[in-house]
Parts: sequence; structure tokens; C-alpha cells
Amino acid sequence: MACIPCPECGHSVCRFAASCPGCGMPMASSYDVILLGVAEEKELAFIRYQNWAGVSADTARDDLLFRLPLLIAQKCSYEDVKGIQEALGGFVLKLVPAGTGEDAVKKEGFSRKKLFLPCFLACLTALLVWSIVMAFLS
Repeated sequence: MACIPCPECGHSVCRFAASCPGCGMPMASSYDVILLGVAEEKELAFIRYQNWAGVSADTARDDLLFRLPLLIAQKCSYEDVKGIQEALGGFVLKLVPAGTGEDAVKKEGFSRKKLFLPCFLACLTALLVWSIVMAFLS
């Protein structure tokens, strides 16, 4: 039986398997690549992403600061995925079966947006408590 390496963990997987037995990554003939975050120094990341994506410096900065998660490649073969992983080594990438990237980005984005309100309220509460303490001490 023909085996292929898992694009996520490198484990050898039967071509007809539904998912990798090593990491659970769904196996597909092609993948969509989603950029979730940056795991390296920001200025280097902006330059690396700008060169890879062929976008302006402002667009690269906006993408990495304000538009994550971001669908950066669709219908990539295993070799394409490996090339992207090498080119964007300091980035947090997620692979999903081709054709599901748009939905996965919406799902990832939704979970991030759900965290905004609790964090905002916690900061607001801390500021209010600090103001009360400072008013009491003065």
C-alpha cells in the first residue's frame, strides 16, 4: 500500500486513511493553509510575510496585526504545504482539507471574538477598582 507523510507531524500514513494515526490530522489530496499567528519577532515576521505573499509592507502589517486568522493558500498539494511551512517557519499555521479553509477561518475568528468581551470587562473592572482605591487613598 502506498504511504504518504502526514503534512502536520510527518508520520507515515496510508494514502486511503481518513486521518493520521499520529496526530489526527485529516488526510486529503490537497489542503487549505490558515495563518493563525506569529511565533517570531514581529518585524522579521512582517518582512518574511511580505516577501512570501508579495504584498506591500502596510498590507503585511495589517494582515498580521488585524486579520488573523487568515486563509493564505488554497488547494495546496503536500509539496506546496511543505514549501509554505519552510518559507513561513516562524508562523503558526493550520492545515485543513481543501475547500474547508473559509469555514475554518470563520470558526477560528469567532472563538477569538468571543474572548474580547470578557477581557474588556475584566480590564474595565480593574480600572474601576484602581480608581476607587486611588480616590480612597487621596
